[in-house]
Amino acid sequence: MHYSRKVTAFFFSSWLALWPFLFEKINKTKVIFSGDDVPARERVLFICNHRTEVDWMYLWDLALRKDCLGYIKYILKSSLMKLPVFGWAFHILEFIPVERNWEVDEANMRQMLSKFKDPRDPLWLVLFPEGTDFNDQKCLRSQKYAAENGLPVLKNLLLPKSKGFHACLEDLRSTLDAVYDVTIGYKHRCPSFLDNVFGVDPSEVHIHIRRITLDDIPMSEREGAAWLMDHNPNVEVRVGRSNSPFHVVTVHVKSHAGESIPLKSPKTPIATLLVRLKNKKIKAREKWAYSSQAN
Repeated sequence: MHYSRKVTAFFFSSWLALWPFLFEKINKTKVIFSGDDVPARERVLFICNHRTEVDWMYLWDLALRKDCLGYIKYILKSSLMKLPVFGWAFHILEFIPVERNWEVDEANMRQMLSKFKDPRDPLWLVLFPEGTDFNDQKCLRSQKYAAENGLPVLKNLLLPKSKGFHACLEDLRSTLDAVYDVTIGYKHRCPSFLDNVFGVDPSEVHIHIRRITLDDIPMSEREGAAWLMDHNPNVEVRVGRSNSPFHVVTVHVKSHAGESIPLKSPKTPIATLLVRLKNKKIKAREKWAYSSQAN
């Protein structure tokens, strides 16, 4: 299993690298990182806010810079596993599909997590505790539930679901190096999948990273759920800041503070073709502008 994962990671990372290349080189999206560094080859659990349907794709930009693109795995809704091409790749890359019903999901999730315990394998496991992407309607339902149950009423986040979080830590704690809290924000507005594909938005993506030691997270399910709930208001503040069109996250950081780390173009035939098509498009546009001025 260890060597088959290495082969899979090698081949699929070349394909996944095309997406950060599309975002940053073709669409000219500026990705700005702040916070703690993520050492290469660590085995980690990422817990992320979920502003829009494409948050998970921007974690590929971070993974590419750390040479971990082939080792990133997501816990995601099962319908995404049925997408053409993507769904097939997600199965090969061992993503964990969920139905958002713990009675249904627990057995499959535990079975998948049991495959990730080999300490020789790098692991970036990504969990979105909110369970679904944010919108105003979901936010109102979350706020109503929070007010009725004496929980924090949040404006930029949904209340977290703790079952999957606890399962990940319970099964993998002994093999993980750390947990990373990732806050993703967008300048002006949150993009859709088609915005990404056609380069409409976003102009900037802000990714703030905070390292959490495993000793700081309680081991019991009840205390872990309370920790996750208490952790949310801090993320709420960062999300509010990073989504402002005039405010960039400004905190004390250990490395790459508020920095747009250059992305090297992936050396694949498709990437080369995309560059050539882009250059031809630019030349055609310049030629048309010149001829219009001449006339």
